[in-house]
Amino acid sequence: MLNGGYFDIGTPFYGAIYEMQHLTIPASLQKNIEYAFYNSGHMVHTHEDALKEMHSKVADFIRRTSPGGVHRGCLGAMTQGRLRL
Repeated sequence: MLNGGYFDIGTPFYGAIYEMQHLTIPASLQKNIEYAFYNSGHMVHTHEDALKEMHSKVADFIRRTSPGGVHRGCLGAMTQGRLRL
């Protein structure tokens, strides 16, 4: 999962997409890459609304892609909604 801000001058918006699309990996793996962009700059976590949105998307990604379900500990708490921002 690639996460980024739309207003990022350190790693420009399209630069990250370009890099991911030019990885030398099979197309079958390329389709597993997910992209999420937020109304923020490079440090998404400093914009509270963007942070909350990113948290939800990353938790969903972890839930959907973790073999055998959600893991214990902080990761489990995050994906089950027990860890609050």
